[in-house]
This record gives sequence, structure tokens and C-alpha cells, in this order.
Amino acid sequence: MAKLTKEIAIDTSKEVLRRALLPNSLLAVLLIFLHWVIISLWLAFNYENQSWITNLIIIAVGGSSTVFTYFMWGLRRFLIKAYLIIHYNIINLWLHPFCKGIADKVLNGNLLEELKVEESSILHQWYTYVIDKSKDLPKFIQWIIRAVLRKVGYSDDLAHKIKLIVNKDTDEISHLISDEISYRLIAASNRLVPAQIIYLIPINIILIIILWVVF
Repeated sequence: MAKLTKEIAIDTSKEVLRRALLPNSLLAVLLIFLHWVIISLWLAFNYENQSWITNLIIIAVGGSSTVFTYFMWGLRRFLIKAYLIIHYNIINLWLHPFCKGIADKVLNGNLLEELKVEESSILHQWYTYVIDKSKDLPKFIQWIIRAVLRKVGYSDDLAHKIKLIVNKDTDEISHLISDEISYRLIAASNRLVPAQIIYLIPINIILIIILWVVF
């Protein structure tokens, strides 16, 4: 298993900026610009026929709602894409040795019973492990990783699933833990910004239409 090196961290940072931040930022800015063009057209046709209060409402409501809507939408897309890049470039390098170590402790020790006594979980141990490993990464990658970990939470049923494995094999247990953690991490990255934010887009469009028609 390859180790995390400075080169991998730098390449991952560049990939996040190139494939996640840049395209989503440009897309969000473009959509905001297009909506502002519509508002500008309204002002061009109606500026002299409306009071300054009406014009201010159009600019403030139409402009601010557009910025908020597409900023949050773009942020969600960025975080999801950025975490996937980090997951496959960095997290996977840590996941295998961690899961192998946990599987060895399960078979050769009494880890599951110890976790019960300590009211902890395998995911809690993973959280501690990753926080320690990520200390030397760039700050924005650390922030994304920590944000995803907080969304995963500590309670899990991994211990129960491990007990259900008939063939007590280290590789099988390690594979189970790895799949479960990966699934939960990727699912958590989708919850950093609620998916419901997408509904703001049609609401924003309808709002601009209403402002155009009413005023």
C-alpha cells in the first residue's frame, strides 16, 4: 500500500482546485451573471417609471437571492467533488492499514467488548486516527475532511455486522470495515450542504418572474 507523501498532498490540492473549485466557481458566477442581466434589463425598461423604493427592492431581493442561491448550490457541488478527490487520493491510503489493524484486534484480542465498555465505536477510532494523520495536510483539505467526519457521527453497527461474519477471516473483516466506512464517508460528504438547496433555484427563478410582472 502506497504511503501519503508531500507530492500526493500537493497534487491532490491542485486537483481539488482545478477539478472542483474552478469549474463550480465559474458556473455559479455565470449563472449569477445571467440572472443579473435579466434584472438589469428590467431596470433599463422600467427604471424611470418606478419609484426608487421599487428599484431598490428589485435590486436587493433579486440580486441577493440570486447570489445566495447559486453560492450555496455551487458550494455543495464543490464540497462533494472535492471530497471524492480527497477520498480516492488520500483517505484510501489510510483506510486499508486502519481496517487491517482493527480486524487483527478483533480476531486476536477483545476489541468489540472493549468498545462496549468504553461506549465508543470503530468509527470513533477512525475519526481519531484520521485527525491525527491529517495534521500535515493543507488547511482547506483538513477542513473538508473534518467536516465530513462530523457528519458521519460515532454510532454505528459495524460491531454487529462483524459478529455476523461466519468465516472469521482478517481480510474479510477488513474488507467489511473498509466498505462500510467508505460508504458512510461519501454519504456524509453529500450532507455537508443539504440537497434541498436545489429547490432554491426554481424558487429564485419564480421570484424574479414575480418581481418582473408585479412591478
